[in-house]
Amino acid sequence: MPGKYIIEARDIRTYFGEVCIHDGIDLAVQRGETFALVGGSGSGKTTLIREINMLTRPASGSLRVLGFDVLALPENRLDQLRRRIGVMFQQGALFSALTVLENVALVLNEHT
Repeated sequence: MPGKYIIEARDIRTYFGEVCIHDGIDLAVQRGETFALVGGSGSGKTTLIREINMLTRPASGSLRVLGFDVLALPENRLDQLRRRIGVMFQQGALFSALTVLENVALVLNEHT
C-alpha cells in the first residue's frame, strides 16, 4: 500500500441542505493506530465514518482509504474496496452501563 496513512481526509466539507456538518475536516490515521472519534450528538461523527466507508460522499475535499482516492474510483472499484473494510456503528458497539470514556478505555486497554 503506497502512502503513510490508511485513512487520509483533507478539507472535507459536508452539507445537508444549507446546514454545514463538516467545515474543513482533516484526519490522518496510520496503519496499526487506534483512535476514537468522539463528539456530541449531531456533531457529524457518523457522517464522517459513512464518508470514510464510501456510503456517503462529502460535498468537497479529498479522501484516501488504503491508498485509493475513493472520490475518484468507479463504483465497481468502490465495491471491491468496501469488501476490505469492516465497521460497527455505536448501537451495537457500546456498553450502556459504561461512560463514553470507559467504553473507549476498554478497547484501548484490550489492544495496547
